[in-house]
Amino acid sequence: MSNLIDKEDIFKNIGYKRFSYNPQTKSHSEMPHATGKRFFIKGPIYLDWVSAVAKLPGKCLHVALAIQWLSGMSSGEPIKLTRKALKILNVSNDTTGDCLKRMEQAGLIHMTRCKGQRPTIRVIDLVLETPKTEYVKNQNEPNSFKQ
Repeated sequence: MSNLIDKEDIFKNIGYKRFSYNPQTKSHSEMPHATGKRFFIKGPIYLDWVSAVAKLPGKCLHVALAIQWLSGMSSGEPIKLTRKALKILNVSNDTTGDCLKRMEQAGLIHMTRCKGQRPTIRVIDLVLETPKTEYVKNQNEPNSFKQ
């Protein structure tokens, strides 16, 4: 069994169809999937967040990409991971659960759990704290400041 994923298989499993409009016949016709829209991950995705996820074991980076992909489509609103998103990135449900726990413990995501449902996930933006410098006025020179 091969681990490679066929593009046609991905599009069929996702279940979207692309149509084109013919103004002469005034009708729509389905376009083949090979010429259909390709998926992309909407940015910005901050490198410090990706770097923190990459340090986690297992397929956490795969799960993080699925989260970022769905988060980009929802305009930053909390999301629920779908089976389709996980299947595209070749991640099982058991692995997803482990990775979500690790990512939550690392402070990269926040999950809200409801019984019988997939958790609602919100990405936590990491802010690299830069050292704050305080400027103190130099007593000898009236218009100068020192760090």
